[in-house]
Amino acid sequence: MKDVASFIFMLVVIILLVVAGLIINPMSCHAKWDKSGMAVSWSPLSGCQLQQKDGTWLPANHYRQVN
Repeated sequence: MKDVASFIFMLVVIILLVVAGLIINPMSCHAKWDKSGMAVSWSPLSGCQLQQKDGTWLPANHYRQVN
């Protein structure tokens, strides 16, 4: 019975970590890029994306502004 309780506890902890990641990641993406003037999108598979002026989407960690 103790093994089952430990398994359930670990399962709950893992689920809570995954849910927290699915909440925190999009919030940090939008908080970082909302004032950039570009459209921002986040999904679990593609991560934080920025829409460029030509309509294409670029991973936010690949974007660099050069003057």
